[in-house]
Amino acid sequence: MVKYTLVMAKRRWNDFQGNNRFFCDGRLITARQFGILVFVVIVILVIAVLYLAFDARFLVLNIRPIGVGVIFPVIGIAFMFYSLAYVLKAGCTDPGIVPRAYRDEETYNLTLGAEDSSGTAKGYLGTPARYRTVTVNGIQIKLKYCVTCKIWRPPRASHCGLCNNCFETFDHHCPVVSETFLCKVCVF
Repeated sequence: MVKYTLVMAKRRWNDFQGNNRFFCDGRLITARQFGILVFVVIVILVIAVLYLAFDARFLVLNIRPIGVGVIFPVIGIAFMFYSLAYVLKAGCTDPGIVPRAYRDEETYNLTLGAEDSSGTAKGYLGTPARYRTVTVNGIQIKLKYCVTCKIWRPPRASHCGLCNNCFETFDHHCPVVSETFLCKVCVF
């Protein structure tokens, strides 16, 4: 009888986590300050319980005709679930991390450190020049080198010092849900 062993490829987020925590095999991502997100969820739940214990009970008992007062607690519970869902979605989804370079990519990126023609590219010890101009479809694009991630960042990408990762279209790092937000995430 032949024994087979399942060999799974190591996920890239296992190698370069930055300052993030990963759950559910990398499907959920949070910042290291995970306690802040838990605190926000607990505050939402406590406010909902207080509303149901005091205000909702008063509304159900005192609004006439009987039965109309039930509408308000139902709406309150719906808003509580809505708030919890979006706080958890904002705090646990991948905000668009640009993967860090592997060792071989890192050495290749070091060879691309040619001086930029504008004279703004000044590399520092052991790193390529800070800027590099590439041509894509006849349009010149200026890329910036991230010393921490060891990659040439795409346009509009920035490095978040709290998460210690580069992000596609960095907007801000939110302390309430302890997650980095991008311009494209702000639609909800």
